[in-house]
Amino acid sequence: MYFTQAEQTAFKQFDAYDFNGDSQFQSGLATIPNSSDSLVIEKAKLFYYSRAVSALDHKRYFAWKAKSTDNAASVNDDDEANSSSKHPPSIPFAEVVGMITRGEEVPGIRQIADKLNHQIPSQSTTKAPPKPWEIQHQDDTSQQQ
Repeated sequence: MYFTQAEQTAFKQFDAYDFNGDSQFQSGLATIPNSSDSLVIEKAKLFYYSRAVSALDHKRYFAWKAKSTDNAASVNDDDEANSSSKHPPSIPFAEVVGMITRGEEVPGIRQIADKLNHQIPSQSTTKAPPKPWEIQHQDDTSQQQ
C-alpha cells in the first residue's frame, strides 16, 4: 500500500500529539468503558484527533502503522520476531488450561476490564405492553358497550 508524503506527515503529527496534556481528551477518555485496552485508547485518540485537530483515515493510519512497525522489525533482520508479531503463538490446549488454572495471562487473548458501568441508567419512555388479563378485560368492556 502506498502512502503519500502528506499522509505520512499527518500520521507522524498524530503520533507526536500530546494526548496526555490535552485535558478535554483525558476527560472524554475517562467516560469510555474498557479505556485500559490499548486498541480502545488508540481508536479514541483517532476519533478525538479527527474531530478536534485534523481529519485522519483510521484504516489507512492502522495500515501505515503496521507497515512502519514491519519495516522496523525487518531492519533487525529477525524473521521469528516479525512473524510472531503478526500471529500469536500456537499453544497446546493442555498448556492453555494450565495457564488458566495458574492464573497466568494467555498470549493473544484480549483482556477486558472487570468493572461495571457507573453511569446513571436512563429512564424508560415507552409504555409497558398490557398483560394478557388486561387485554381480555379491555375486550370485555368494549363488547358491553
